[in-house]
Amino acid sequence: MEAFFEKGDKVEIAKAKKAYRRQYQSQWKKNNRSISKEVTIKFAPDEFKEIHLESKRHQQKCAPFIKSCTIAYIRKTYIVPDSISINKILQLLKMMYIHVEDLVNEKGDGEFLLQAIRNLEHDIRLALLSPIDLEIAVKKYIEKNKSV
Repeated sequence: MEAFFEKGDKVEIAKAKKAYRRQYQSQWKKNNRSISKEVTIKFAPDEFKEIHLESKRHQQKCAPFIKSCTIAYIRKTYIVPDSISINKILQLLKMMYIHVEDLVNEKGDGEFLLQAIRNLEHDIRLALLSPIDLEIAVKKYIEKNKSV
């Protein structure tokens, strides 16, 4: 490439840069394909509009949103629409637990209260981040109301 820079011909320099860039991108794609896989999906306009609106509601771009939805579906987990609010709720629960723990340590025996709060925090965390599967909920309801 130095030969092109010495001549000073702008056309030749531009061609050399373009060829170098093409070779670099080709090598990068080849290396990247061995590390991760890429999938291309086509959507109808109404499908894309729906996905786009939901991705904005979840404060994500479309591709990361589609990826997180796919992984969540496979793992049967829940995608939180407002993760900032959920994290704030979890932080407040933890602060409440620490505060009650301090009170118990000052006053004495309150292990039952601490265990109740631990259980409550665990249940809320599960409800917010991993809601119960509909099939499991129906089975539990049927079991609970067998006599009806």
